[in-house]
Amino acid sequence: MPMSKFELTKSIEARKLKKSSGLPLPEPPATISFGSIIENVKQVGRMARFTFLFNLYETEYSVLELAMKPVRAATIEPAAAAEPPQPAKKPAEASTAAAPAPSREVKFRWEEIATTHGVLLRAKVPGGWLLDRGTGLMFFEDAKYKWDGTTS
Repeated sequence: MPMSKFELTKSIEARKLKKSSGLPLPEPPATISFGSIIENVKQVGRMARFTFLFNLYETEYSVLELAMKPVRAATIEPAAAAEPPQPAKKPAEASTAAAPAPSREVKFRWEEIATTHGVLLRAKVPGGWLLDRGTGLMFFEDAKYKWDGTTS
């Protein structure tokens, strides 16, 4: 059974927890940006525990409940209506050229950015960039899309 995933609809503050004991780590709360994907949400009393980028976090359940929405599973487009069967062609009539595949407009584009730690993918979304390194998605706020993919 797949785990439920949720998208944050606003940024939240959460404490990072030690995976083995569930105790808070001695560091300040982390800001988890809106648009981030979190998983394994569990209510523990008035607190909520969840994973983000494979790390365990905790925040007040009332805060998290107002800041998350379920991520829907990708929908599969229905196959095109089947064409009626065509009579078999005689060998002389058979075409050797394959029919071109129907074109589909690409509405979501990922760009590859080469880094010293492998490839980073980014996609332009409202208000900034969606980033993917294969370990989870992250949102980078950049309303004017000035980030060219380089570091300073």
